[in-house]
Amino acid sequence: MHQRPASTPRSGPTTAREHTLHDLIVIGAGSAGLSAAALAASVGADVALIEANAIGGDCTWTGCVPSKALLHIAKAAHTVRTAGHLGLQTQLTGVDMAQVRRTIAARIQEVYQHESPQALANKGITVITGRARFTSPDTIVVSGQPMRARHFILCTGAHPRPLNIPGIDTVTAHNHHTIFDNDRLPEHLIVVGAGPIGAEIAQAYGRLGAQVSLVGPALLPKESPQTTAIIQEALQHSGARFIPARAASVCPNSPHPHGLTLTLNDGQQIHGDMLMVAIGRTANIDGLGLDQAGIQTTHGVIHVNSTLHTSNPRVLAAGDCNGSPQFTHLAGWQGVMAARNALFPLQTDALGRRPPRVTFTDPEVAAVGLSFAQAKQRFGQHALRAHRPLTHVDRAVCDHATAGFIELIHHSDGRLLGATLVGPRAGDALSGLVVALEHNLKLKELATALHPYPTYAIGIQQLAADLYTQQSLDTTAVRLLKKWKGYHKA
Repeated sequence: MHQRPASTPRSGPTTAREHTLHDLIVIGAGSAGLSAAALAASVGADVALIEANAIGGDCTWTGCVPSKALLHIAKAAHTVRTAGHLGLQTQLTGVDMAQVRRTIAARIQEVYQHESPQALANKGITVITGRARFTSPDTIVVSGQPMRARHFILCTGAHPRPLNIPGIDTVTAHNHHTIFDNDRLPEHLIVVGAGPIGAEIAQAYGRLGAQVSLVGPALLPKESPQTTAIIQEALQHSGARFIPARAASVCPNSPHPHGLTLTLNDGQQIHGDMLMVAIGRTANIDGLGLDQAGIQTTHGVIHVNSTLHTSNPRVLAAGDCNGSPQFTHLAGWQGVMAARNALFPLQTDALGRRPPRVTFTDPEVAAVGLSFAQAKQRFGQHALRAHRPLTHVDRAVCDHATAGFIELIHHSDGRLLGATLVGPRAGDALSGLVVALEHNLKLKELATALHPYPTYAIGIQQLAADLYTQQSLDTTAVRLLKKWKGYHKA
């Protein structure tokens, strides 16, 4: 397995320090915790950051970083295999999964060096290794030693949800915590769960050369049918088939040493030699002593108000553990907001946001704001939708990557309400639309802001310009001008 260094403390809890009253104690050093601790330290607060495992959390070790490294490797393999139509004489002779694993581990270490205990200590953050548990509303115990603080922020994240079906204990089932340590290319990988994680892993392994079956009730269930149709076709071209069904049971299947058979709810059976489960993540709240601190939970997550305060006014919760959409960027942003609300008197609403989301398949799927259905429900006939296929975006044509589209959801008064982009680097192109939504910009601003050519993002400007022109032509002044010109022509 790739080495996950222990979060060696700069100064841990000792008898001499057990009565120290910290300004802030942050429990959990993932995206939310790192962001909260960094903000607190930057304003001179006495902040302690406690982590039971490795600094960086899921994103660094088992999520965003390793998955994107794997996708990059898989895309390189796909490019080599398909370069013939470009006039390039290439051949992929094999895939060394041990080297793939080492490459992923190296990328993780490059990111980790900026969030190591020493790097955090240099920012003035006290890093402590151990599991924290509340013993009272203002006291926790770590490794047997008590610690007190004026405020606490819980940033404990989430863990993979297990697949509870008959036979699951008789086979090896990977999840996103273990799949990146794998150094064997399976003949047939079965992925249960067709959300973003499952779709990304399915495409990556298909491009590396495995046969892949992706099983789930729906493919990318938050996306539109048009989007999922494009992604399903892309998966098929990558060697991964989507099967709309639920897993019913699993059992070993010899003579293959890793053989297994997954039975679906429709009776269909899939034979493979590697299984991955990606059916969601569950908040890490067990063992924290929340009842001792008077912290309420709801449906398996920590209950918070709009400023991220729990039922204990000393304690806030940020990121996955409070039931928010499980995005690294949202967790980091909430960590900053929680630190601000803990340390400063003016409170900021930290829940009323529209977090952007990206699925990093090829093509990528990126979205922010309202879908058309949501906009119609809220604004009725004033909700409008505009669409531009990538066949009308010159950069996509040059890259031979026209499977995708740009969709803008807008109000009849020109306000942008939401957007969906499907295509290469859609996540990067979405950033401008995130800013536009944040500042309530209208189509006019999108249309008149000069974008560089040829890029994917210029397609957004072109679509907005088309819409703005149509709206402009429908104004009273233009109608009068047309009438005046017609009068003089006559």
